[in-house]
Amino acid sequence: MLENIALIREVHNHTPVRIAQEEAKVYLNKINRIDLGLKRPHQCNEVEVFYIMIIRALMTNEKNIVILNPLAILKNIEFLAIAMRNLAILNETKNIIILENEINRFHYEGMLVFQ
Repeated sequence: MLENIALIREVHNHTPVRIAQEEAKVYLNKINRIDLGLKRPHQCNEVEVFYIMIIRALMTNEKNIVILNPLAILKNIEFLAIAMRNLAILNETKNIIILENEINRFHYEGMLVFQ
């Protein structure tokens, strides 16, 4: 997965492979998950995939990251709590917006919604 994460910097910023992979390792080290760099996608569980997605987003030049329906990715609310703690560790410079539509749908169920 290290190559997968680093690819963002390599393609969009023309960063050399070695430097891009070192940047990816820094993020993985922050959450004590350097082991993810050695895994393939089919070997990752839902939390690990979430971390990879977030780190890839952090490697972009975008200032805002929007996470839509995190419960669709992290089916277990306990995983979500752990992932959110690690998200706080990872994030230093981005605005992260989390939109969980399922929770909102239950909250506003039966109300008239304008589109």
